[in-house]
Amino acid sequence: MITEQESTYNWQFLYLGADQDAIEVGGKMGIAPGRSLTYGRGSSQQAYAATSAVVGAMPPWRPREPVQPRCGRRASASTTASPPAEVLCSPALVK
Repeated sequence: MITEQESTYNWQFLYLGADQDAIEVGGKMGIAPGRSLTYGRGSSQQAYAATSAVVGAMPPWRPREPVQPRCGRRASASTTASPPAEVLCSPALVK
């Protein structure tokens, strides 16, 4: 899901983990190691300050252009007009 949101919608994720290996845990969720921060419970203020600096340095968010699906029609099994042909739309069909 994270990879899809990053590639489709240009989202960026950060993972902060108190008293755990945030790089390992974040990696299991699809978050890049450079976007994970491990900190101790006693240093949460410093962790949030570091996160604020990283977020502040990010370029402004810009949505990606939505993929416009190319639609086609699949002929129905019968040669009559009933049932109607199925409309197929898929971003994979976009050229």
